[in-house]
Amino acid sequence: MDNIKTFDLYVGKILAFLYTEFPCKCELNYKSDFGEVNAKIMFATLIWLKDSGFIDFESTINDDFIYNAILSPKGLELLKQQPKSLEQKKSFGEWLSECASSGKDELIRRSASELLHYSLGFLAKLF
Repeated sequence: MDNIKTFDLYVGKILAFLYTEFPCKCELNYKSDFGEVNAKIMFATLIWLKDSGFIDFESTINDDFIYNAILSPKGLELLKQQPKSLEQKKSFGEWLSECASSGKDELIRRSASELLHYSLGFLAKLF
């Protein structure tokens, strides 16, 4: 799997995890919470999500443990959106959570890719 596909998969897994835990802050140990991962890409994905304003966390420990992770207001608002592209009347957060619980990586990856694409238009409307 190339880096972009791996990135999309990890975005989906991270956002689904934080959506189901919201509004509680939580710890992420991605080596145990998400199974076998490419640690370099997972850590970079977490940093990108934080730098892009989708999630927040206090600190990292050993590059595999994230302390007090939570969806940002921007991330939560995006995940609460109900795009017309989803046949069922579900929010992105509900859909991603279902995909993540199914364990179907390709479905998680495609859903996260669509979410990121949707976010560009959604965020443009806010500014």
